Amino acid sequence: QLPSQFGTVIAHLGGAGDPFFFDFPGLLASRDVTAGMPVNSDDGSRLGYVVLVYDANTFYDRVRSTLLKLAVATVPALILLIPLGWVWGDRMAKPLLRLTAAMGRIGKEHPEKVGAGITAQGNDEIGQLEQQFRAMLAELAQKQALEREVVVSERLAAVGQVAAGIAHEINNPLGGMLNAIDTLNTHGEPDAQTRKTLGLLERGLAQIRATVGALLFEARLDSPAMSLSDWQDLKLLIAPQIQAKQAAFHWEIELDEAVALPAHLVRQLVLNLLLNAVKAVEVGGRVDCLVAINGLGLQISVSNTGQHISGVAMEHLFEPFGSVAIAEGRRSYSLGLWVSYQIATQLGGTISVDSAPGRTCFAVLLPVTSP
Repeated sequence: QLPSQFGTVIAHLGGAGDPFFFDFPGLLASRDVTAGMPVNSDDGSRLGYVVLVYDANTFYDRVRSTLLKLAVATVPALILLIPLGWVWGDRMAKPLLRLTAAMGRIGKEHPEKVGAGITAQGNDEIGQLEQQFRAMLAELAQKQALEREVVVSERLAAVGQVAAGIAHEINNPLGGMLNAIDTLNTHGEPDAQTRKTLGLLERGLAQIRATVGALLFEARLDSPAMSLSDWQDLKLLIAPQIQAKQAAFHWEIELDEAVALPAHLVRQLVLNLLLNAVKAVEVGGRVDCLVAINGLGLQISVSNTGQHISGVAMEHLFEPFGSVAIAEGRRSYSLGLWVSYQIATQLGGTISVDSAPGRTCFAVLLPVTSP
């Protein structure tokens, strides 16, 4: 009259098999868990069997109850800990990844560009590491700038000494030849072919004189202050060449009085920048010249439309007889930009260039002393 599972256990134990029986149907089965073993007397005769039946429903209820308790206890904790862990890991990993990427770019890009994404927030270990990294980049940028300045200064000093010496030697005989041509044109009676030849010689010598004049930029103590009439002279000098390019010319001088700066140096600096702008502007383009006084000094801005200057050429832009690559070949800047740089430096100022597709702007800042 016992349930069938008892008979299954006894039938197994009655044979010559294992003296212990255990049946676990698995977590998804519906039958009960059973176990059993025979009971023998001292002389080895069998007295009977011990059979244990564990109700499956009770077992699975306890398993489900345990799993539910574990879920209730762990799932909220996981829901809370996983986002916290992700945020914390992200906060730890992202700065380190940025630093790793930035270190790989050192030597390939400018230090300021490398450190653009390093924020250096906080005073924890990572924040201190970022601060030290930015400090290292700043020192590296300063070192590179000093090295470039030393190289450029040595090169320009050598070129300047040679050029100035040559210019002084050429200037006197050059003036004599131009005077001779002028005398021949005025008092002689040359024929048409001779006049044409003399005109060709005069233009060539005038170009040589302009180049030599660009080399003679040393300051003179007796130079007058830059007056409003000097600015007007510059406009009159450059206007015909801009008109030859059929370019628009915007001229804005926001000055009410003379500026306490050597007139011949400022005139030459601005004229060089304007000539450079005329050379670079396309036909029908635009040239702008803006001059104003602010708290920092005299600000001069000369800009033009047309082909822009590439980033690589910027490093050699103010070197003598430099040239830059453009879409249609190479554009030479001769001595004008180098002389402009020397004048700005000699007057304690700065000169910079900002070039983007379609527009290039040269900006000069010259400190103004008391009149």
